[in-house]
Formats: sequence, C-alpha cells, structure tokens
Amino acid sequence: MKKILGSVVLVSALLAGAGCAEHVYRVYDPYYSDYHRWTPDEDRYYHEWYVRTYPRREFREFKRLDKGEQERYFRERHKH
Repeated sequence: MKKILGSVVLVSALLAGAGCAEHVYRVYDPYYSDYHRWTPDEDRYYHEWYVRTYPRREFREFKRLDKGEQERYFRERHKH
C-alpha cells in the first residue's frame, strides 16, 4: 500500500510540475521568411501592440487577424 501511495504522490507531483512549464510555439512570418517564438513576452508585446493599434476594437488572438493585420504586426516587430 505504501508503494502505491508513494507512486500516486510522485505521479501527481510530476503532472503538477508539467503545468508550470512555459508554453512556447513558433509562428511563421511569410513576409520576412522567418519564425517568431511565441513566448509569454511575445504575447505581452502583441497585446500592447493590439491595444495601441486598435484602441476601440475588442481584442482578437493573433491567429484570428486577417493576413494584412498580421503583416502589420510583423512589420512592427521587425523594427524592434
């Protein structure tokens, strides 16, 4: 019984720790032919850009922007 309980505790701890990992994925930028790592920092920058660019519009995830709006964002990112 102690072995089973110890195994359950170990597996639970490992699963809980897995949720803490930073989720990073890549987004292809066809205008500059490169990839952007979409980290929490990139997400924060995107949110700031979106609010500056579209102050009266309801927030939309990057993948929901049309291609022209995505290009506008990538152009801004390549300036910095």
